[in-house]
Amino acid sequence: MANKKITELTAIDAVSATDLFAVVDDPSGVPITKKATLTQVLASAERTANKDVANGYAGLDANGDVALSKIFPASAASRLLGRGSAGGAGDWQEITLGSGLTMVGSSLSAEGSGAATGAEGSEPGSPITGALFLPNNAPWIKRYSGAVWDPWGPLYPLKKPVNANYSWGNQGAASVVDTNGGILLTGPAGAGDNLRVRYKTAPSVPYTVTVYLEPLTGDQSSANGATFGVGFRQSIDGKLHLLMLRQNSAGSLFSIKFTNETTFSATYTSATFSTLNVNQFPIKWLRIQDDNTSRKLFWSTDGFTWVEFHSIGRTDFLTADQILFFVNANDTGGAGTAPTSVRLLSWLEN
Repeated sequence: MANKKITELTAIDAVSATDLFAVVDDPSGVPITKKATLTQVLASAERTANKDVANGYAGLDANGDVALSKIFPASAASRLLGRGSAGGAGDWQEITLGSGLTMVGSSLSAEGSGAATGAEGSEPGSPITGALFLPNNAPWIKRYSGAVWDPWGPLYPLKKPVNANYSWGNQGAASVVDTNGGILLTGPAGAGDNLRVRYKTAPSVPYTVTVYLEPLTGDQSSANGATFGVGFRQSIDGKLHLLMLRQNSAGSLFSIKFTNETTFSATYTSATFSTLNVNQFPIKWLRIQDDNTSRKLFWSTDGFTWVEFHSIGRTDFLTADQILFFVNANDTGGAGTAPTSVRLLSWLEN
């Protein structure tokens, strides 16, 4: 082939895979002019490109990986790549994080957007619509409407009692069931005092025990009425000091002593619901306390505002090393025709 300038060569209309190139092999050593097909040239170029990740063409062959950032680089931090509703089939789009979502590194977080708890007035900022907040000092749950936190309720923060933590005192034909939430304690019908007790070891003093008891059934006679409540117990001889509610028509609250589960001793003090200025059986929250000086009894209608009912020296009549809840189908006599059931829904020791 006569020497010609490249510009003097005839232009080809189409290049085929078998067309040849003149290639100078080992130009810096012993240069030899050789031939190569178009297929060979392209394959060699692809292999060379796959060896150099920095050039942006790594992964062109079937076994290579292509970095996502080489296909669709994100414009800023905390962006997602995916197919949004506005995209066509298979189209990649950059997606901005929605309200309440954060992204740190490769972790996507919905902190503050689902459900949270805390003191009333400390609701999370920038929540999503439908987020829930459960105050630990107010009787409702709140839902974020998109503009404000709306209260729903009333509801109360509860501490689930564990039935296995308690032992029986004077069980007889009494029973406990915990399959439907809380602990359902039922004492059989019968005349006279017959306390059916569930007790456990008291915490180290000082301590406070707060409970929520839901009365379900019991004798409502005007003279007697079934009773239930919480209290202290001395393990060595079974003496009891109780905060007791009576289910008769007037309703009464007692600080009362028992020598054992069947023997009444004396009443420290008592009051009818009308004397306490509360409606019939709104008192479901009860609290007992040993502050290492006195045993104290409290009641509440909402679990947040407490009224001290009675206080006595911690060694008066007994020195408590156990705490309890109980039912009594009939307090002081009468027909006792109905079993008494209460459900313990919350038991908090602190």
